[in-house]
Amino acid sequence: MLLGYAALVCVPLPGVNLTQGLPVNSLPKTSFSLAATGVGAAASAFGLVEVTALVVPRWRRLRVSFAGRRKLDRVVLLATFLLAALQVMGVVLSIEAVQNSLPNERIITRSPSLIGFCLFLGAVAAYFIARGITRFGLLNGFSVMMMASAVLGYRANFVETSRGPSLAAFLAHPLPLLAALVLPVVATVIALCAPERLSTGGAALDLPVPTSSLQPVAIVTGALAMLTSVRELSPNSQNALLSFSQRHDESVLLRFAGATLVSLLLAWLFSRPRQIAPLFERVLAAPSATRTARSAFQRALPATLFAVLTVTLCELVVVHLLGVYNMVAWLPASTAIVLDLVTAARAHRGAALSCAWRDHRPHAAAVARSILDEAKIPMHVFSGRQNTLFRIFGAYALTELWVPSEQAPRVTELLEARLGPTGAAFEGTPLTPPALNSEWNQRQRLLLGGITLLAMIICAVAMRE
Repeated sequence: MLLGYAALVCVPLPGVNLTQGLPVNSLPKTSFSLAATGVGAAASAFGLVEVTALVVPRWRRLRVSFAGRRKLDRVVLLATFLLAALQVMGVVLSIEAVQNSLPNERIITRSPSLIGFCLFLGAVAAYFIARGITRFGLLNGFSVMMMASAVLGYRANFVETSRGPSLAAFLAHPLPLLAALVLPVVATVIALCAPERLSTGGAALDLPVPTSSLQPVAIVTGALAMLTSVRELSPNSQNALLSFSQRHDESVLLRFAGATLVSLLLAWLFSRPRQIAPLFERVLAAPSATRTARSAFQRALPATLFAVLTVTLCELVVVHLLGVYNMVAWLPASTAIVLDLVTAARAHRGAALSCAWRDHRPHAAAVARSILDEAKIPMHVFSGRQNTLFRIFGAYALTELWVPSEQAPRVTELLEARLGPTGAAFEGTPLTPPALNSEWNQRQRLLLGGITLLAMIICAVAMRE
């Protein structure tokens, strides 16, 4: 499957003369290949369908059902075709605009319809390749293909500036830049590999850090970067907004405030105790479930904030010294992908596995593990760390529960009855209040606090230079 995507990247886009009028060296190879649009349309389709299912009551039940997820996947496929067609139309119009601005150059050598048709086929092929990679249960195909496109983009950026200030800045400040690229990875590993552990009389829950994204820097910067496009349409009316965007890029305080507010908002929006408690009631008595959700959320917030601030500070260092935006914001996502890959590779060493459940709620994995432990069924969580980070921003990377293939139908039926839209609440003798195992969490906060302090020192030194 990966070789298929590599073939799409290597096959040049027919009908476009790359030697005339186009900045080939400043763009990744995918910009002028059959993989030019990549899985961008599919990622947008996943997000659009997920938001629609969240808003429409009739679709909302499909999000917490294994069969319902399959129906939503068919809607995603149709939405991908539509968005890919619109995206291809924009690319073709852009190429035609370049051709019209350079009448003496022969950029388009074939019919624009042929170019658009090839781009559309490339987008459809990329979708099915990504879906095929995901079904093998080792990697999430959409995440991997988007990361590959990002790597090619940054590679082209450095090729373009190989004699410019970026490489010179890296050689002039190797230690601060190396630290700025390593610390976000370390902070993400600590935050994602140390879930909150709850021990009760009859259940054990491993709760993830309740953040929906460890890269709010990318969200804030991306929203402000849209103002550049607005300026081209109305330069006179957007000066104030663009001035704020520039101050945001240069101000440490504004970046701190923006990242902190966005991370707190997302954590509350997707992991607030009132939303998580009903899920915990499937394995805990109602009072215990409410206290558990509230306590776990409060205790995990420091880890979330430390990790977010570390990413924010290191992003400032890279932008200030290297002049490259959003590179650090990709590091948490890359780390989560690698961690999930290691988890999946270890799981596949044993018996043959099949996917028995897919859920957009990272906390559902902890509840499912408690349910399956009672039934003596082994379970493996795939893409759980990506889902913890991305949530609704990466609806293509759901938490997947894989079990031995011969037990998959039984597990699906069991989880449908307990985690589905009509899942039964906990019945039986009320459990004792869960006891939080705080020893590791105290070390976790100290480690992340130390990493954040080190990032602050590096950022202060870099800004003075």
